[in-house]
Amino acid sequence: YCDLFVGTDCGARHLATGLQVPTVTLFGPTDALSWNPEDPRHVSVRTGEPCSPCNLASCPLPDHPCMRQLSADVVLAAIATQLAVADRNDRGLP
Repeated sequence: YCDLFVGTDCGARHLATGLQVPTVTLFGPTDALSWNPEDPRHVSVRTGEPCSPCNLASCPLPDHPCMRQLSADVVLAAIATQLAVADRNDRGLP
């Protein structure tokens, strides 16, 4: 059993979604609006860089800003929120 999947927009994340596992997905060059399910159990985290989403396999900019500027604090906050929601749901609370 898995309480939460955290990762990039990859095959494993799509499997977690299909298995009804809540997710926190880090989006950089791919478009969260196109690839993240419209379901509160699946949240996306991104920086909002003006170059993103570009859908490029290789970043032409130095330092890949759409991923490097994504802070651990933002990701951890999304994780904490998702785990709290899952805990409330497990206990039958609204």
